[in-house]
Amino acid sequence: MIGVFEGMVRQNPQRTCFTFVDKEGNVEAFSYRETRMMAAGLASLLRRRGVEPGDAVVVDLPNNPAFVIMLLAAAYGGFSLITMNTRLTDAEKQARLLDLQSSRAVNVAYTVDTSNAGRLLQTVADEATGTADTAAHGRGHAQRTAFAARTNIATAEVLIHGLERGDLAWIELQRGRK
Repeated sequence: MIGVFEGMVRQNPQRTCFTFVDKEGNVEAFSYRETRMMAAGLASLLRRRGVEPGDAVVVDLPNNPAFVIMLLAAAYGGFSLITMNTRLTDAEKQARLLDLQSSRAVNVAYTVDTSNAGRLLQTVADEATGTADTAAHGRGHAQRTAFAARTNIATAEVLIHGLERGDLAWIELQRGRK
């Protein structure tokens, strides 16, 4: 999967990778280049926070750009995603998470939900703009309300090459025990 995605990034970096329409009808289009930069940056950030290849990350997010970025980050980082049904109550989610942790079938290394997804993506964006030469690269870059920062391909290349080729993996979707 990640090989196909990388091919699309190389062939059409400015082409729309996906489009998100929020409840108010606002439309946001995300380019392949922008999506790759955010996903690779998020994988790198989660690795620095202790998520190792083979670990699992529990994701409790609605269908939004952060969820798409998280799916690709899992592929770049070599970790599995365990998705929570957003329609479950907090008590049901907590029970499933406790079941997962006690089963020892997977190592749940991190949980991403609406309380921390924005901060994680903001950290990735801040790291990207902090290392970018904004004077040289600022023109033409989109400012996203979801990420609140400019992105650039040079930073994406640095973040992607921080991962080793063996770290690229398929996304393994798993369901929590009932």
